Amino acid sequence: MAKEFYLNPVEFSKQIDNYNSQNDTIKALKYDTETLGLYLKCVDRYMECVIEFNETIKEFGALSDLDVNSMRLMRGAWMNLDEKRSTEDFMEKSKKDLEDFLENRFK
Repeated sequence: MAKEFYLNPVEFSKQIDNYNSQNDTIKALKYDTETLGLYLKCVDRYMECVIEFNETIKEFGALSDLDVNSMRLMRGAWMNLDEKRSTEDFMEKSKKDLEDFLENRFK
């Protein structure tokens, strides 16, 4: 049994924009802390964690940008395929209609 899949390009564009906007909010996050002149091992470790977390946010941002680009490429490919299929169907139907017309016209 064949399954149908429909991608609404307008709604999908809105979803892409929404996803991108939410990711921009996350990518803008930057955590910092003040040590207040403390030189303790636990404070140093805490600072390492903050720095690592900021790097993780940057990596997340890069991956989310790839996701957005992939979704846009998928939308474009889907629309191109949809247009190609609709044109093929139209051309086939037009050709058949013309053949039927010519066949009936000259009987």
